[in-house]
Amino acid sequence: MKYTIEPEAVAIHASLREADGSRRLVKVARLLHLPNATQRTAAMFGRYSQNSWEEQPEYATFSTRPGSPVIAWRGKIVEISTKQQLETLQVGSIHHNSLYTNTGQVAQVITLELEKAI
Repeated sequence: MKYTIEPEAVAIHASLREADGSRRLVKVARLLHLPNATQRTAAMFGRYSQNSWEEQPEYATFSTRPGSPVIAWRGKIVEISTKQQLETLQVGSIHHNSLYTNTGQVAQVITLELEKAI
């Protein structure tokens, strides 16, 4: 199955922990499934989605659900047909953390935890 990324407007904002322990905010693209797309149609969707981004994202995922696999985005359509292909491409996963605000409320923060260096 072929996948490209959705436009930047639906990106996931996540906190990424760097190797040195510092954190930075990143935009994680959502993967868009292109069922039965010909190479030409997939390329058209790919160009549209890529052009909608001011700066190409480093990472892409299927959803914001905890545990959702994250892949490194290289700017090209990705083909994933088996679980093994996904595991090979996976560099991390989505997690949710709870933070307490100054007013005592709990806020959910999406984090990207890397398991492999890209």
